[in-house]
Amino acid sequence: MKEPDKAKDLKALRESTREFEALFINEMFKAMRKTIPEGGLFEKDLSDEIYEGMVDMERARHASQGQGIGLGEQMYEQLKHLIANKKS
Repeated sequence: MKEPDKAKDLKALRESTREFEALFINEMFKAMRKTIPEGGLFEKDLSDEIYEGMVDMERARHASQGQGIGLGEQMYEQLKHLIANKKS
């Protein structure tokens, strides 16, 4: 495989593992949100749930940037050798 192709593939792998980490964090946020008791002054409707889901996803994406929680980086380190050893 040519070097530019490897670099492109490694960049795509990095982005994919980062996005996977964001999805994982988002699932953690959903699970944590379920532990919060319902009730209070106002009832939640569908729009509140959609908004909370969107906010959680953005928080998860932000949390996965930079160092993140390390899951994406570990996956990248485990998988990058497959691209490096790939033959054209």
